[in-house]
Amino acid sequence: MSRLADALFTTTQQNVLGLLYSSPERSFYTKQIIRTTGMGVATIKRELDRMLAAGIIDMTKLGNQHHYQANKSCPIYEE
Repeated sequence: MSRLADALFTTTQQNVLGLLYSSPERSFYTKQIIRTTGMGVATIKRELDRMLAAGIIDMTKLGNQHHYQANKSCPIYEE
């Protein structure tokens, strides 16, 4: 990612955003994100909560799973 991304987002956030925004039409459940990024459970959950509160990502609950995907109405979506 760019130096701007380094200034704005933590490494964990960059990894999660890279995953979600590289396949914006797809949703990923929490364990998929954890496995794919190789980050810890608590770290990923904390960052997902922060990005969700900021409106950068969307979450849909399907049964017991939380599915996350890029928020297409977020200004960074076009970037």
